[in-house]
Amino acid sequence: MSDSLYFLINSNMQIRINPETCIQCGSCVAVCPVSIFRQSAPRTPVTIERAETCIKCGHCVDVCPTNSIDHELFPLERLHEIDYRQMPTPEQLMNLIHARRSNRTFLKKEVPASSIAMMREAAPYAPTAGNNQMVELNVVSDPDKIVDIIRFTIDTLGEHLDILGPNYAGVVSGARQSFEHGKDIILRGAPYVMAFASDHSFGAADCNLAYQNASLMAQSLGVSQFYMGFVMTATALADPERVKELFGVKQKVQALMAFGMARLRYKRYAERG
Repeated sequence: MSDSLYFLINSNMQIRINPETCIQCGSCVAVCPVSIFRQSAPRTPVTIERAETCIKCGHCVDVCPTNSIDHELFPLERLHEIDYRQMPTPEQLMNLIHARRSNRTFLKKEVPASSIAMMREAAPYAPTAGNNQMVELNVVSDPDKIVDIIRFTIDTLGEHLDILGPNYAGVVSGARQSFEHGKDIILRGAPYVMAFASDHSFGAADCNLAYQNASLMAQSLGVSQFYMGFVMTATALADPERVKELFGVKQKVQALMAFGMARLRYKRYAERG
């Protein structure tokens, strides 16, 4: 079955409603994307149909006010309360959005493991098509592998100038000369790369949505980051298996983030749009 279909078949999916605690509010009926939960009229018993079409989104268990849905994929220990009192105000969120930008200045120091963990945690909470959740993440931090990525990019772009056109010739020449003299204009000295990969037919969109979540989290943590456009161009031209090996993933690389601790912080933002 194609992964582009909206739902996935899970023939043995176990979902049950506890009639003792269900208050028949119909919340699960309202939020289920594939209409597994049915209710003939308000405040009547809720039934389950075609449980095998569940797309594993968890909407039902997350919205139920009485924890009355027993879903095999989401036991109670995997459910966490949302504290709406801790939500940022709209003004605070807009301030973060205004502050988030490509920042190509990096300190020569490690990003705390806890910060990388939070960036990784934020990424998969972005939406994916049909809730496929196929986005794969990997962080490259080995200095030798970072150098390999730079060389790969310069060499691959240089080998395909006939496709890329004359504008790239100067870019490649400048990048190569700079690299030979110890200056990196591909990753700009970023000590880390986060790869986002997916083989899904909507993989590019899914990975870039995940990227934005990780990017906003990075901004809140004082981590500089930027989108690796030159490297992404090179990955599209290179052998797919070589690209997977280079970035340590099993699926197609769809987005790349260079990051590290910020050396400079922007004091203001210029209006856009």
